Amino acid sequence: MGMVSQTNGKYLDIMIENKFKDTDDCALKDISYREMKNGEYILYADRAELLVVNREVALTVIEKDKINITKNKKLFEILKNNGFLIDEHNEINGLPKEPKNNIFRMLQIFLMVVFGLSVLLLLLYGSQKLIWNSLYIVPFDRRIFGLILIGISFSVGTTILHEFMHLIFSNNIKNIKRMLSISLKKSTAYVSLTHVWTWSVFSRLMAVSAGIMIDIVVLSILLVIGKVLNNEIETILMSIMFLRIIWQFGFHRKTDGKYFLMMLLDNPLIDIDYKTNRNVLTKKEVLAWRIACVIGKIIDLYLLFFWIMPIVYKTILWIGGRI
Repeated sequence: MGMVSQTNGKYLDIMIENKFKDTDDCALKDISYREMKNGEYILYADRAELLVVNREVALTVIEKDKINITKNKKLFEILKNNGFLIDEHNEINGLPKEPKNNIFRMLQIFLMVVFGLSVLLLLLYGSQKLIWNSLYIVPFDRRIFGLILIGISFSVGTTILHEFMHLIFSNNIKNIKRMLSISLKKSTAYVSLTHVWTWSVFSRLMAVSAGIMIDIVVLSILLVIGKVLNNEIETILMSIMFLRIIWQFGFHRKTDGKYFLMMLLDNPLIDIDYKTNRNVLTKKEVLAWRIACVIGKIIDLYLLFFWIMPIVYKTILWIGGRI
């Protein structure tokens, strides 16, 4: 399963007070930042943790005011512990910048158009058997092992495509070795998109949604192919893509859908604050996140009752018939 990843954001409400003794001089990395809707700032640096700070702290860090940073012991320690200071033992890399050239903008628009057409195609001609009739999707006979191998190969290939789209639209191709994490044990792949939090709203939403958009495009292509070749292989491949897309709407998990909603609401800490301190959230944020969590739970129940349980039941019957 492919998805994006971000480091946990942290909120710091530190007053700049020159009441500490001078700390050792510090050298800050290049800071990427953006003012949020609520007036607070997002700060990020290469290999650092995402921080949310008030305006006073943000300006001190952005301007690299070493005098105030080194005199404020608490601020100095937080920047140090969260990776904002240059460490001579680690290689320093610049963060991918938000592309603003016409070619990149045309690429974004092209993906949106293809995605829109794909959604329209699925709404008009999408097969209902993917939603309700999962019992009939997998043919449990002697062909099952071959179909499983085909499904696994297809899943790996489309996962790579999914993550590659994140890399392209987050301007991360040059850092593919460092930004792409693959876990064979969990059968997952992750692309770090934390840096796009400091981008404009359109570009960061495109970066986080590019994976699921290409998944929907692939599903629509399979739908068209299915009109000509309606067989078990095509059905299995469509099922894989359909389930991957549905999985992304589990907003209570680390999915593309969750990060899309966080970026749309412009609050990297909304999940943490919703669980620990809802008083700092607006009524709109609380309502939006509550609805998202309910949708996520409904998705879990849907997958359980319409996919997992029927397939387990059919597997048991198939094994029982072979004994």
